[in-house]
Amino acid sequence: ARTMLANARDAYGIPEAEYSIAVITHGHAIQGLFRAEIWRRFALGEFYKVNEPGAGTPATRNIYLQPQDSEPADAVVPDLMRRGVTFVVCNVAVKNLAKKLAPAGTSPDPIRDELAGGLLPGTVLVPDVFVSMQRAQKRGLAYIFTDRSR
Repeated sequence: ARTMLANARDAYGIPEAEYSIAVITHGHAIQGLFRAEIWRRFALGEFYKVNEPGAGTPATRNIYLQPQDSEPADAVVPDLMRRGVTFVVCNVAVKNLAKKLAPAGTSPDPIRDELAGGLLPGTVLVPDVFVSMQRAQKRGLAYIFTDRSR
């Protein structure tokens, strides 16, 4: 999103205020959109095998809210949100995470509610991102898939 905003601005003269980007998240990608207290409460660092930078111990906060080594400093969610990027979270993914975090024999619903309430302010929770994307495309929006796996 950061690169697309910069390229639209610098190469095409499109002001950021006139360029819309939505980052659609599902599966493991939703982890970057939870507040720190959700990371602590549900030990998401341990669950997702994400360590504190330089410490080698499971993260107890959302490390994706601060610049990462070798990444541009302004490529973090809060900065991108301030620049108008919308972050969308799939409720199916939130429900699936809640099922994995719920103790055996208990309902995942209260955990799902807590996870949904623990999303960063400004994120948009949709029932199903794939249905949402299909509906957006039908209205003329473009979909671009990018994969940051290494």
